[in-house]
Amino acid sequence: MEEKDVIVTKPFMSPDWGIWALVYMQVCAHGEVPPERIEEVANLENPPGSSAPWSITNKFDPGDDLEPVDLSPVPCEDDPVRLHYMLSC
Repeated sequence: MEEKDVIVTKPFMSPDWGIWALVYMQVCAHGEVPPERIEEVANLENPPGSSAPWSITNKFDPGDDLEPVDLSPVPCEDDPVRLHYMLSC
């Protein structure tokens, strides 16, 4: 069985940071996969249902007096050559 280079691991996430509740999704991708490919697979396998496509997000800044949240890719706990990315739409 061929391993997929990008896997949607959490199709919809709605973290609640202060007054904000946005829609995010998590994907697990091989470390050499370019961002364009990650976004392409995410939008094909899990269409956002809005006019805005899924795109990789590295930081969420809620403004006001709240601290920004770092959403940079993190290593996958199951496979050290893969990374988990957060996408938003």
